[in-house]
Formats: sequence, structure tokens, C-alpha cells
Amino acid sequence: MATFEPGSRMQAAHPPQPSPAPAAAIWRAIAVASRRLAQHRAQALRNQRDVQALSQLDDHQLKDIGLTRGQVESFVAERSKRCAWTRPTASTLRVFDMSA
Repeated sequence: MATFEPGSRMQAAHPPQPSPAPAAAIWRAIAVASRRLAQHRAQALRNQRDVQALSQLDDHQLKDIGLTRGQVESFVAERSKRCAWTRPTASTLRVFDMSA
């Protein structure tokens, strides 16, 4: 009968258990996820506002900027993907300010 002694070849090898992540890393991951969620929500709200502003233009004005009414939503969505790294500036915001 074989005996199982610590350190012998017959002993089952258990992989080392991963150490729990430090609390700081967990909070950092939560902060990053929260920031991304807020950025996505803000982008969705900007897109919605832009679609509404462009939809208020008449067909002649849309033609002047090279769009048809059917292209408004896809234009805003595509522009959002292409320019995701940019932030709106004061001059950009003035273009869509319909209160003036």
C-alpha cells in the first residue's frame, strides 16, 4: 500500500489560488465603468438633441447642408462614431442652438 507523504509525487497538485484584488483596484474599475456609462449616456442625449434640431429644418435647409430628411438619424449616428474623441465646442453648439 502506498503512503502519501507531503511533497511526494503522489500528492495531488493544487494550483495556487489567486489573491483577491485590492480594494483600490475594485473602486478604480467601478469609477471607470461609471465614467464610461455617463459618457455613453451624454453622447446619446447629444445625438437625440442633434436629431431634433436637424429635424426642425425645412427640406431646403437640409439640402443646403447636403442631407435629406431620411438621412438625418444615420448622419448623426455616423458622425457620433467618427468623432467620438472630440468634444463639442462653443461654435459647434451654436450651430444647433435653435433658440436664436
